[in-house]
Amino acid sequence: MNIMRSKTLKTILGLQLADVVATTFRRAVWGTLQLQGWRRLGRLLVHRESGNVHMIDLGIPGRPKSLTVSYGEIVNYIDAIAKPLWSK
Repeated sequence: MNIMRSKTLKTILGLQLADVVATTFRRAVWGTLQLQGWRRLGRLLVHRESGNVHMIDLGIPGRPKSLTVSYGEIVNYIDAIAKPLWSK
């Protein structure tokens, strides 16, 4: 019983952490969270050569965008402070 409870607790904690990261990133790109609130977000991510944040467009193909927002600065900042998987 304790093993099952431990696995469930770890899963729940992992989901909560993923939710915090996703919500923080969303608020950063929407401009509803100041730099102070998300500046260390990249430290929760492991650095990847291909980048840590990949954007996808879920809009309707061919439909014009009503609002264009640049996430580049935020994504670059998060990537720049991500931790390496292995220390040198």
